[in-house]
Amino acid sequence: MSSTIERGDVLGVNVIFLSDGQQIRIADIQTVEEGRTVLDSLTGGILGIEAQIERMDISDPDYSQRRRRAERALRIKRLQRPRLEVRIAEIRRAERAVRAALNPPVLESQTLNRRRAFVQAAQQILGEARCQEIWTRARENHPEAWSPAEGKP
Repeated sequence: MSSTIERGDVLGVNVIFLSDGQQIRIADIQTVEEGRTVLDSLTGGILGIEAQIERMDISDPDYSQRRRRAERALRIKRLQRPRLEVRIAEIRRAERAVRAALNPPVLESQTLNRRRAFVQAAQQILGEARCQEIWTRARENHPEAWSPAEGKP
């Protein structure tokens, strides 16, 4: 997955530069799996830079310059991680909302089916006239449960 950098994009803020050279805009990540892949790569980059800093040779004449560059890269990558985690959380919430809209909770439909079965059994046992009296009393005791346009339950 690679993104094209657009005007206004800032490397390290909304664009992640991976160790393999890819540049990815955080907004272009569309699935949790993509986000996890980028997060794993980012974590690997952080670990790699930390290991590189530990292995640096102090006697190297360019030590201080290399260490500064490595620490700057490490700081940028560590700052990118929370932004990426926020994006993954946003995607997760959106996916959860889509699933909830497509699949109504099973519990509510089971409860509704149980209530219907109860009412049908009550009608069989008590008879139609007695059940009509119960419905009438229920409407009188709890009028907010019925809309004005509604007739018989």
